Amino acid sequence: MNAGDADPWMIYLDTSVVVALLTPEESSSRALNWFAQSREPLISSDWLITETHGALGMKLRLAGFDHAMHRAAKALGLKPELD
Repeated sequence: MNAGDADPWMIYLDTSVVVALLTPEESSSRALNWFAQSREPLISSDWLITETHGALGMKLRLAGFDHAMHRAAKALGLKPELD
């Protein structure tokens, strides 16, 4: 692909959306609906994994995890403990 061939409609995938997709949050249903309907290429920064890892770690320390959050954390390499 040449620089001039880039798709003009790329959507930036922010960490907050990824966390809402992986864990139950107030915005999770909107994030899931958006993700299911999205047809444009998604891009993110190199920091996405690091930021998501940090956000899930913070959730673990502050509130503990339910089983769905536990699976999401393990998928990213965290070692969460269920309360």
